[in-house]
Amino acid sequence: MSRNWQNMDLGIKLFECQTAMEEDAAKWRQLNSQLNDLVLASNEKQSKIAENIHETKENKKKMVALLTLIPGKIMQQLDYIQYKNEMCEKSMTTMAAYLVRKYVLELGSNK
Repeated sequence: MSRNWQNMDLGIKLFECQTAMEEDAAKWRQLNSQLNDLVLASNEKQSKIAENIHETKENKKKMVALLTLIPGKIMQQLDYIQYKNEMCEKSMTTMAAYLVRKYVLELGSNK
């Protein structure tokens, strides 16, 4: 009878070990799933970071291109302002000459 008890005891221990192994396997599957989720999230973030780096480089190129255009645009505006000033000066000179002539003619006709 003692042998039967030993076999039953070994059977119970074997069952307990098998149950513990199944529980451990379930925990490992859960941890592995969580790890895979973390790896996917990390890959996504790395992809977004790479995308942002690329966009930053592209934006930097655009800024450099714009900065090289700005002096030319400023020069165009300065040239335009200078042209307008010259035209204004010519108009003022022409108007002053006209007014002087008109005044001289009026003085001459009043004598």
